[in-house]
Amino acid sequence: MQKTLLVSLSLAFACASTVATFSPVTSVAFAAEDVATTPAATPDKAATEPVAVPEKVETSLPTSNEVATPVATPDKAAQKKAEAKKKKAEAEKKKAEAAKKKAEAAKTGTDAKTNTKKKTADQPAKKDPKMVNATFKTNMGDIKIAFNKEKAPLSVAQFEMLIKEGFYKGIIFHRVISGFMIQAGGMEATMAERKTTPKGTAIGTIKSEAKNGLKNKRGAVALARTADIHSATSQFYICLDNKDFLDDAPGRPGYTVIGEVTAGMDVVDKIAAVPTQTVGGHADVPKSPIIIESATLD
Repeated sequence: MQKTLLVSLSLAFACASTVATFSPVTSVAFAAEDVATTPAATPDKAATEPVAVPEKVETSLPTSNEVATPVATPDKAAQKKAEAKKKKAEAEKKKAEAAKKKAEAAKTGTDAKTNTKKKTADQPAKKDPKMVNATFKTNMGDIKIAFNKEKAPLSVAQFEMLIKEGFYKGIIFHRVISGFMIQAGGMEATMAERKTTPKGTAIGTIKSEAKNGLKNKRGAVALARTADIHSATSQFYICLDNKDFLDDAPGRPGYTVIGEVTAGMDVVDKIAAVPTQTVGGHADVPKSPIIIESATLD
């Protein structure tokens, strides 16, 4: 009987434990004594309130994934467009200024680039009254000469007449000495001397004007003559270099300089370089005739 009682108690205890585990009511019943005798614990406020989460501290510049005040970034396309517009405006301004300047130049007859007077049909080039300009056209090129009638009035007057009457057409450069001078004005291609103009005008001699102060320098045009200082007629030479010994000096009669080459010295130099020969007692004659095809006053 004692053994049976022990088994019953064991079973009862086991059942009580099972019920206590799965039933909240049973748990409260077993703890009733404790609840009645012990004051209920007041919950700790700090423990029941949510823990404050520290605010995020920015330690770097915002990235594309972070929320931040956007930094103003220039619009490249708009910037380029603005620059292009500015350049276009500046170009149009310059164009307008150039057009204005050109219009003003047209009214005043000046060159818009150099701001100097231009030679126009309405404003012909002013001729120097002291000079007589002429062009000698040769089979090797043109030579332009300015004759100084202020310094050599007698000589230039005769040359004007000879040019007007066509005297120099067909005349050759009959004497060429490299480094010294080239000479023309008296001989035809046959080496025959021409003494009158096509109009029949006889060619007289010219009184020397060698003391006029003009020098026998490169490009100078002077009268050829014999030992007689007043024997010059129609022949002239062009200096290839400075030849002071031909200038007038005390005790040494000079050769009259009457003008200078203003264009065509390259032609003069080409003529000076041609091969020469002796023909009928005349030395330094070009092997191929250098012919003056025409001479005209400009």
